[in-house]
Amino acid sequence: MAAADGTVVYINLKPSLSNYGNYLVVRHVVEGMEIYSLYAHLSAVSTGLKIGAPVKQGEVIATMGRTSNAEVIAKDRAHVHFGIERARQRQLCRLVKTASPGERNDHGEWNGQNL
Repeated sequence: MAAADGTVVYINLKPSLSNYGNYLVVRHVVEGMEIYSLYAHLSAVSTGLKIGAPVKQGEVIATMGRTSNAEVIAKDRAHVHFGIERARQRQLCRLVKTASPGERNDHGEWNGQNL
């Protein structure tokens, strides 16, 4: 469920491209501070949920699961990886290209290095 009112800013449904597997990120503004909630290892994202969609606190936005590209998560360990984060750098994509020109960045500013 959504931790607070917000807007969906990113959805990854290609589990092989992330240690987080399927994940989504929601942007919130709480007392004037911009924060992001991250929901990862999902088996599914709610039908019709898209980038830019508003969500309400407590709204069902996904189903926990066990997706990942790095390890096989056993059925009995299905879970949701939840985080409350601040974005580190809006210029991350440019910085990664400059510092590590051969490194893949499949998720732009919404990858794990930036949250």
